[in-house]
Amino acid sequence: TDRGCRGAARGARRARETEAGRKVVSEVGGAEKRVAVAGLAGRMQNDRPAGMAHFKQATLLRNICFFNDTATTETYAQQQYALLTMIQFRRRMHAEADRTLAQALKQFPDGLSLLITKAGMARERQRLGTAIETYKRAIRLNPKRGELYTMLARLYLAMGMPSDALKQVSLISADAPRSYQLLIELAQIYSRLRQQDRLRKVLTELLAAYGNDPRA
Repeated sequence: TDRGCRGAARGARRARETEAGRKVVSEVGGAEKRVAVAGLAGRMQNDRPAGMAHFKQATLLRNICFFNDTATTETYAQQQYALLTMIQFRRRMHAEADRTLAQALKQFPDGLSLLITKAGMARERQRLGTAIETYKRAIRLNPKRGELYTMLARLYLAMGMPSDALKQVSLISADAPRSYQLLIELAQIYSRLRQQDRLRKVLTELLAAYGNDPRA
């Protein structure tokens, strides 16, 4: 049928693109390899006939490509494990997601993106104790990452524990990087907590630092 022919043509085209991507990955290095591998992984991820097997292959390929890049290897590998875990989890492949995350945490027990993924999955499953403890572990390992405190604060708000939420955002270090996203989340939390003075202070800081930002 015409539909079958079109599907076969798309499959053949994807195969050619993937093979071309492999060739590029094998020939380039450094930042170029990073871009090439990311593109190849994207094609594999979207290749429905091959499905998750292709994405796993792409993830492995991306990780291998960074084993000679000492500044980013571990962080990048952790991010890919976290991404694969969440894709599996969103597709309701929960057993596979658990296995992927367990494997990753065995290799990178202190990986920030992995701990955030573990906490997020626990929250969605209503395993709130695990979520709280995992966020706290991430904070102990990364005490100057303000967004971790807001993640935990949001969880406390969802649990109906506003005083604990306020305590978390109050613990954010004064010298922690004040990103646009962090200030937005603080404003939202203070608004929900009816902390008007703190809300005004954060909004003033947001406008002073990012007033010309199109997001503001």
